Amino acid sequence: MKAKELASLCRSYRTTSKGFLAICPVHKSGEERSPSLSITQTDHQILLHCYAGCTWREIVAKLNLAPGDLFDDDYEAHERHYTRDAAEEDALVVLIHRGAVKRREKISKADEKFVLEKAKRLFKNGYRLSQKGELQYERCINPQGND
Repeated sequence: MKAKELASLCRSYRTTSKGFLAICPVHKSGEERSPSLSITQTDHQILLHCYAGCTWREIVAKLNLAPGDLFDDDYEAHERHYTRDAAEEDALVVLIHRGAVKRREKISKADEKFVLEKAKRLFKNGYRLSQKGELQYERCINPQGND
């Protein structure tokens, strides 16, 4: 699935420089006047962010989609070849989470788990984020020998 297809499932959407802005399907139909759902296409996945606080899982469920629909069909092959682009996508998720924590926003357990998986994948593949949010490659050596 592509971002435009997902946006077309929403009641109303418009194109932006980074993707689409749509009426969030989780909100009560007809009550929302301005779009709050950002939909961005990356190389291998669709990123969703509701400025009103809805989680991506709530949005996917409301649209009758599966979480896997947010990823390209070749995502599993992509996993075997972790690239700098994939690391940047994971880092973006972690940085968005950092910002939400700093703003003291409520974060669901499911979203916490999702961010933790992204952070673990970064570390497993030798990347880390500095305190300033810079992505750095440092091949981590496991003293026990199992990467």
